[in-house]
Amino acid sequence: MRNNMHASVKSETSAKKSRSRITNGRSMFPRTVDGQSIDMRGRWTRRLRDLVSAYTSDAGGTDNISEGLRSIIHRIASLQTQMERIESQWAVDDGEATPASLELYQRTANSQRRLIETAGLKTRSMKTVPSLQDHLASRYGTRSRVTIDHEDDD
Repeated sequence: MRNNMHASVKSETSAKKSRSRITNGRSMFPRTVDGQSIDMRGRWTRRLRDLVSAYTSDAGGTDNISEGLRSIIHRIASLQTQMERIESQWAVDDGEATPASLELYQRTANSQRRLIETAGLKTRSMKTVPSLQDHLASRYGTRSRVTIDHEDDD
């Protein structure tokens, strides 16, 4: 029995080693594309990694999402970084936007919104602040009015 258990752990380890760095979650991209290396320390890739992490957390965490949802989240984050680059260029140009950049931005934003909807991610704040009455009702079990008696010092 022990040998079978050891063999399955060993084969699982071997299977992980034979998978790509992307599949194992150690990288977001291959090391090189068309002979050019990708530096994962750059601003764009760091921002992309941060966004993927944030959206993955919103979706329930790495262990709770499917490979398909992981792919959609990567696309959502990629589109967001591209829109941020367009916005940055507008800031450099003192808010000046060309019709072409506006059209590209609009199409990108619409694509991202559709992907967010497809992924089932929330687009509104998940934090709600209860009213005082609701808080008191949850704390004391009834929805009653609280009165404060004031005594006159005169």
